[in-house]
Amino acid sequence: GFKSMGINASQSSISTALEYDDDVEQALATLSIKIKESTAMMSGQNFGNAFYALHAMDSDSPAVKLVLASLAHKLVTSQKPFSGLDIGMSLYGLRNMQHSTAEVRVILGALVYKIRHTSDPTMEIKLKELSMGIVGVLKASPWIRDEFLEVLSSKVSGLTY
Repeated sequence: GFKSMGINASQSSISTALEYDDDVEQALATLSIKIKESTAMMSGQNFGNAFYALHAMDSDSPAVKLVLASLAHKLVTSQKPFSGLDIGMSLYGLRNMQHSTAEVRVILGALVYKIRHTSDPTMEIKLKELSMGIVGVLKASPWIRDEFLEVLSSKVSGLTY
């Protein structure tokens, strides 16, 4: 956010942005509680949209970590299938996250598991969805990146890794 950029809060045009930054942090913290307390089962599309909404954020923020932890718990316990688009949007949304963060590792592990063990043997990832997924794991550790490239390529017709 703006705080980490060393911007002087006394500048009038910036002070509104700093307040907005705090508002976003508070909204994310509240959202994490709502996600955690909800008994609703999230769909693949819900996860794709949720992770995609975080694409401009990073996991250095305590509030983002809270949202990631809440989503990770929901993801691990979800039995709902994912489409190629859901996977692509999820990975793209995680692209700015620190892949060494525990919450992100749990999410990435759960996504790999969901792709490998999909209940839909005909699940196919289109090239656009694959591109989103690749962008999402480009900055990841080689073992994470390679694991995703292998599992994603297995779902693209005519592509091997």
